[in-house]
Amino acid sequence: MIQVSPFGQCNGHVIDKITLSNEHITTSFINFGARMTELNVADRDGNVKNIVLNYLDIAGYQKDTSYLGAVCGRFANRIREGRISLDGETFQLDQNEGVHHLHGGKNGFHQRIWEYEISQAHTSVCFTLNSPHLDMGYPGTCLIKVTFQLIGNEIRCILEGTTDQSTLLNLTLHNYFNLSGDFSSSICEHTLKIEAEQVTVTDDDNLPTGELLAVQGTQYDFRAERLIDNKEVFSQRQKGYDSNYVLSGRREIEHLACQLSDAKSGRKLEIYTTEPGLQVYTGGYLSNDGVYNDYSGIALEPQNFPDSPNINHFPNSVYTPEKSYFHAIKLVLSCDR
Repeated sequence: MIQVSPFGQCNGHVIDKITLSNEHITTSFINFGARMTELNVADRDGNVKNIVLNYLDIAGYQKDTSYLGAVCGRFANRIREGRISLDGETFQLDQNEGVHHLHGGKNGFHQRIWEYEISQAHTSVCFTLNSPHLDMGYPGTCLIKVTFQLIGNEIRCILEGTTDQSTLLNLTLHNYFNLSGDFSSSICEHTLKIEAEQVTVTDDDNLPTGELLAVQGTQYDFRAERLIDNKEVFSQRQKGYDSNYVLSGRREIEHLACQLSDAKSGRKLEIYTTEPGLQVYTGGYLSNDGVYNDYSGIALEPQNFPDSPNINHFPNSVYTPEKSYFHAIKLVLSCDR
């Protein structure tokens, strides 16, 4: 079932809330940033709660600096100094994190009003956005399409993009999960398992150096399920994890990226992707927006590697009129009884 209701207004445009529901899940989106605003599922006792951080009104999303629930692009994550070269030409992107570029720029896809269509027959909503040539500095005019479909206990998301000239595309979902449904509690008490043997090493600006580090014997090792809490990591300057994991699965083939669990509620989340990386951010700076405490949610972002356009041995992020962008993400929700 799908319901559409008004959520507010932004720059003279009506913002709608689109709610998909079945017997397992009720999830809502708005056409501002194509954001997921709610994900309601039951715990082991049948109590239904929302497990993604959100704001109560459109004003909260307009002021948001944490990308709550958003589709991020054109390029999710960081690009060093916001500078790229394509077909022998250099392009300067928006520098919105110091001198660097983050999540598509200050006015990236997370700040746009998207068109949308619903399908009652498929319990799905399809968001579309036209990104013009030199949008936030990126070359090429792109048509972006993001489709969310509810099937049983799964939310399936297909992110697609076409372009009329060479450009970068790297889209992701930026949901913050707290499976307890109690956003005053810390996600440090959740357990996490990540299907990765390596992480990308970063410098003081959290930009990759190009080196890969084996997780075995380090603070980054989540190959076996364990508590997120790590006093050494959370006492450092970055205030927890903000790291790109090199997933073990083969790119372009749907593979398991991670499993997040909350022992108290019994809720469990598995995330599948066709991309090679998973950015894990434990929300160490969520309090900057004045709504949530630090560590109120964890962002698990399937995507390509950060700064991949500038590191030759990282996976390709260049797309052309002949090669369209495609990324499939699947969220599978369950509960231990």
